[in-house]
Amino acid sequence: MKCDISLPPGLLARGGEPRHDGAPYFYIDATPGGWGAHARGDGEDGLMSAVNGSIKLQPAEVFEAKYPIRVTEYALRPDSEGPGRLRGGFGVRRAFQLEADASLYLWMERSVTPAWGLFGGGAAEGPRMRIAGSQDRRDLKANRLPLRAGDTVTMDTGGGGGWGDPFERDPEAVLRDVRAGLTSRERARERYGVAIAGDPAAVDAAATRELRRGRPA
Repeated sequence: MKCDISLPPGLLARGGEPRHDGAPYFYIDATPGGWGAHARGDGEDGLMSAVNGSIKLQPAEVFEAKYPIRVTEYALRPDSEGPGRLRGGFGVRRAFQLEADASLYLWMERSVTPAWGLFGGGAAEGPRMRIAGSQDRRDLKANRLPLRAGDTVTMDTGGGGGWGDPFERDPEAVLRDVRAGLTSRERARERYGVAIAGDPAAVDAAATRELRRGRPA
């Protein structure tokens, strides 16, 4: 059985003019999210859902060459997974800065009820969005919202739900995610009962045993 998936949050579309070649443009982006964990493994990170059909993501370099928009960040979203013995997949963070006026059409789902876990696994983080610059907004849905050159749009998609008790997760698996910058040390301690110390990061085995032994029933 697989945990619930945090579906990609719908469509992030931008339209405006001029494009680099002077023509109007309308760009639709179905951004991927984290997939739920299952009995045999962790959830997939940043996975496109089948409901988006044949929509494909363009590399940042191609995107920037075609549209007056600069990609300032494109990475897996840290601490977005649903904790579990097998963790959910991580969502995606994408940030854009407009080089010309445009309009935003936004449809993001699963913000009130994010992807949930199974058999003791935790829920994932839901989606988030922020516009900064000419306005400061955190709407999850918008219809032709006017944006100005210089505005930034930061979109975080949700993660996938976890499977099983997070305090039963292999500490070395937690450590790998910490070293990769996907799980913070605080989250490792609070959600997985794993103490990470030192630089380079390493599992503090004694402190981890105490954390897991002292967890409330």
